[in-house]
Amino acid sequence: TGKKSPVLLPINPGGNIDSTTWSNLTTGTVTVNPADYPGYKNAYLIMNLSVYVGQGTAYAQLVNSQNGLAIIPSRVQTSSDQTVSVTSGPFQLPTGSNSYTIQMYTQVPGYPAQAGSSFLQITY
Repeated sequence: TGKKSPVLLPINPGGNIDSTTWSNLTTGTVTVNPADYPGYKNAYLIMNLSVYVGQGTAYAQLVNSQNGLAIIPSRVQTSSDQTVSVTSGPFQLPTGSNSYTIQMYTQVPGYPAQAGSSFLQITY
């Protein structure tokens, strides 16, 4: 029995958030039940992220759409004005079937956090 390949689940096609408090992107979610991935080791948030003209820092994290609770270890950030692929630290998914979306904020008003595609990666 070989090691299973990671599973990449699309979450959101992206968007911009010009808010200095956490705000949800409204363009996509992913629904996941960790029981559907028996034996998984960790999950990761992988996304393309930038901040308009490199002013300040853009932050993003995975958030449970039903209860509004963020998965803190999924938090990523960049100060780049060029889109970069960022990967969170490892985290465990809460039990049960939950829908998740991307939540972002920008450090400097008027310079939005800009997200490209985002994915939930499940590794074995």
